[in-house]
Amino acid sequence: MMEHILISLLVWFLVPAVMGIYPRFFPCDDDLISVDCMGRDLTSVPHIRSTEVQSLNLNHNEIWHVGSKAFSGVPNLRNLTMMWNCAPGRYKNLGIPLCSLKIDSRAFVALKNLQTLILTGNSLTTIPALPECLQILDLELNNLFSLKDPLGTPS
Repeated sequence: MMEHILISLLVWFLVPAVMGIYPRFFPCDDDLISVDCMGRDLTSVPHIRSTEVQSLNLNHNEIWHVGSKAFSGVPNLRNLTMMWNCAPGRYKNLGIPLCSLKIDSRAFVALKNLQTLILTGNSLTTIPALPECLQILDLELNNLFSLKDPLGTPS
C-alpha cells in the first residue's frame, strides 16, 4: 500500500515537470504563440491544432509537398516561414537529390490573418493562391520565371 502511495506521489510531482520540458507540438519547440520546427528533418507540415499559434517556422527541413489542409489547425497564423526545404540547383548540397516544393493551390487561402509568408529557396515553379491580408511575400531563390495571375491579392 505504501508503495502505491509513493508511486502516486512521484507521478503527481514528476509528470508536470516532464510536461514542462517537452513541447506541446513535438518535435517542435513552442512558447504558446510561436512554434519553431527549424531543422527537424520534417518531410511534411506537422499536425498542429491551436487557435493561439500565430507564428510557425518550418525552415531547413525536407518538406516537398504542402496539402490544401496543411495549416487548417492554425487558423490564426500571422507569420509563416518555409525557407530552404528544397534548395534550387546551385544552392543544393552535394548528394541531395533534385526536388521541387509543390504547394496546393488552396493551402494558404483559409489563413485569414496571414501577414508574412517567406518561401525563400524552395525551387517553387508556381505560386499558390494567397490570402488577401498578406502584406509580405518573399519568393527569393526559387524557379519562378513568369507570373500569369495576380497572385490572388487585392489590386
